Amino acid sequence: MIKSASGQANNLLGLTGSTTRWVIQLGDGAAESGSNNGSNFAILRYNDSGGGIGTALSINRASGTIATGDGCQIITGRMTNSYAVTGYGGNGYGGVIGLAYNTNVYGICGYYNTGVSGTQFAFYGNGNSYCSGTWQTSDARAKTNITDLDPADALAKVRALGARSYNKLGMDGLERGWLAQDIEALMPEAVMDVAIPAHDNETRALIGGDTIKATNNTTLLATLWAAVQQQAVLIDALQAKVAALEAP
Repeated sequence: MIKSASGQANNLLGLTGSTTRWVIQLGDGAAESGSNNGSNFAILRYNDSGGGIGTALSINRASGTIATGDGCQIITGRMTNSYAVTGYGGNGYGGVIGLAYNTNVYGICGYYNTGVSGTQFAFYGNGNSYCSGTWQTSDARAKTNITDLDPADALAKVRALGARSYNKLGMDGLERGWLAQDIEALMPEAVMDVAIPAHDNETRALIGGDTIKATNNTTLLATLWAAVQQQAVLIDALQAKVAALEAP
């Protein structure tokens, strides 16, 4: 297979009857412009009618970069029933790095979400997570609509929100904390419904639905902080009254 000129492609076709299923390009039609550019490697996939679906895999000749097409993923490193997974991540474009075990996939997703400025990142898992660092962006220059919390309102919410002990379904050990439904009734801005991925059959079965409620602990901490400030004001006032009563 020899191309007669730059800008042409060396195509190796796989057909069912006379209908194309796969094309391997041992040098695509990208023109060779020097510095090892052009004539890249690609694997193209086709539908039942022989129409092109897209590029499943490509390798850039100059950089050696390996890329998957939209809707494709690479599964590598099989260990028993586990795999490392990378691939297209969703709305706009993106990628996934994670672990697949049987039908469950867990990991980190970085993607561009149409209509939302900036790159978005997310983590999904149904087990414990550990991190040696917990720094979070809190720069005032990255925030708008900044207002002070009402300390009295914060104290009222803290007093109304009961702390619970419970066992999580599918996990061992007694835990202490809050229920998302209780928080949502008082602070709906601290709770959001997160879609459970279709592959996470275990969590969907435990929850009995397609979404699971998640809480923003930073919002809870800020509310508690304002409540403590309100208590400090009340304590100072009481101390002043006691001092006045005890004065000779």
